[in-house]
Amino acid sequence: KRFCKILTVLALVILFSVPLFGIGCKKEFQRDRGAESVAEERLAEKEEALLAEKENERMAKAEEEKQAEEEISSDETEIIENDNSFPNEPVTYTGSANGAEVILIVNFETTEVTGSISLTGDDYINATITDGKIKIDTLKIDTKYSGTGRLEAEGENYPVSGTITGKISDDLGIFKGTIIPDIEGATATNFIATK
Repeated sequence: KRFCKILTVLALVILFSVPLFGIGCKKEFQRDRGAESVAEERLAEKEEALLAEKENERMAKAEEEKQAEEEISSDETEIIENDNSFPNEPVTYTGSANGAEVILIVNFETTEVTGSISLTGDDYINATITDGKIKIDTLKIDTKYSGTGRLEAEGENYPVSGTITGKISDDLGIFKGTIIPDIEGATATNFIATK
């Protein structure tokens, strides 16, 4: 009899324990599910933050490229403006070297330089400036000249030739140059010519 009571109590304990065990498993399962859901949300948030960061980097890079292009465009415009700052018409520079009049005609568009060297009177020079070029980036001029001359003391005409080199000022107002005769032992003559 006593054994039967023990069996009955044991059966009742087992009977009531099974549903409680099931509820516990269910809650544990739900807890696991909840943790999984939170982990998925956190992962999704991290992915969104990563995507947003990449998008910001892409936009920043695009902005840098745009600014670089604008700077290049601005530099090109400045160069074009500087190129256009030269006169369209040839500019004449006139000066004096040892009494002779020196005329340089500078064409900034074609970069050609022409002109003449002349001295009238008993001592005489008549020379033409040829093969002249100006380097637009440095404003440096190199030219040749040739013609005839005469000294009163000698009384005869003789050939004259040489080179003229120099530089125009940045404001294009003055040419500082040097005449170098081809005659051996002749001294160079510095001169200034203005517009």
